[in-house]
Amino acid sequence: FGPAMTLHDAASNASIDTSSHETIVSLLQDVYKDCPSGFGSDFTDANIDFMILQYGEVTYAGMDSLFTALKLGPDDVFYDLGSGTGKLVLYVALRRQLAVQESLCVGLEVGEKRHRSAQTACANIRDKLGSQCPAVSMLLQDISRFRFADASVVVLTNLCMNMAIQNRTLENLLKCPSFKRIVCITPLPNPRLKPAGIEKVSCTWAKCSSWHIYDVLTHEEALQLRKTSTTMQCTPLRRVSSAPALSREETIHGVVSRLYTIKQKQQTLDALPHVQQPLSLTNPICKIDPAFPQTTFASVLSWGLQTTNKPVHQKVSVHPTWQTRGQSVGKAASKRGRHAKVSSAAFGRVVV
Repeated sequence: FGPAMTLHDAASNASIDTSSHETIVSLLQDVYKDCPSGFGSDFTDANIDFMILQYGEVTYAGMDSLFTALKLGPDDVFYDLGSGTGKLVLYVALRRQLAVQESLCVGLEVGEKRHRSAQTACANIRDKLGSQCPAVSMLLQDISRFRFADASVVVLTNLCMNMAIQNRTLENLLKCPSFKRIVCITPLPNPRLKPAGIEKVSCTWAKCSSWHIYDVLTHEEALQLRKTSTTMQCTPLRRVSSAPALSREETIHGVVSRLYTIKQKQQTLDALPHVQQPLSLTNPICKIDPAFPQTTFASVLSWGLQTTNKPVHQKVSVHPTWQTRGQSVGKAASKRGRHAKVSSAAFGRVVV
């Protein structure tokens, strides 16, 4: 952004090199030492959800990486939406050497206490730098109702914002003809926003927070990108396997052969005898109610699985597999020293 600019401290008549990150941080720490902190409760007259007034700041170390991600040009107007006490706005203003570039940095904040703190910091830096103070504006505004006329690059702290406020704010921003880039915390899905990267930024709520960078597309560019994406999605997939592709006749023949094999297996199973021998009363597998001596353990088990309304003493024809499972359950119960008891009052329910 041109040669480094040297400012003079109006109070001590000392030079300040604004090209150095460490020098700017030292200057801001001196400016904010008597300003109220932005943390804690705040209030506003705007009709908004008070959850939005939750507060957090980008650390001085995070401001350095965030400034690099903004890629500000000489004529870009910077907006910080949810600027709090205005630290990021003043940092960007000093880093851009606004006294030479003659561009503006604007901070919008809805919390009245934090806005007063930002105004106090601006007054302190004007007293310190005098006529060489960069062009900075701190406004008490609801960002979702503000009309942007000159915004170029925007930082949106939308961590605690609901989607309604985000959508209204983005709608107002997209009406601005000079709007070209936005950096935010949580993603902003919109056809006119093209993801341009993610920047790791140090904040008070996280040592390393991922901020999303979007480039703003025109209506024509967004429409063309949408057509390209649709064309790519509709492109048929090509085979990449080295195995030979089956013809239509071979595929149909394979399906028919498989169905025929399944039918043969079913016919074989249907031909098996389904006669089940009743269990003896002395069999330790289960105890049978004497009123229904013909009831088998397998028939009772199948009655419970099929959930029919048949009485428990009726024979139910089941597959031998169920009989095997029933005997396995009975043997397992016998090993534990318990028995399965079937009574007429239980209506077929097996109680172990």
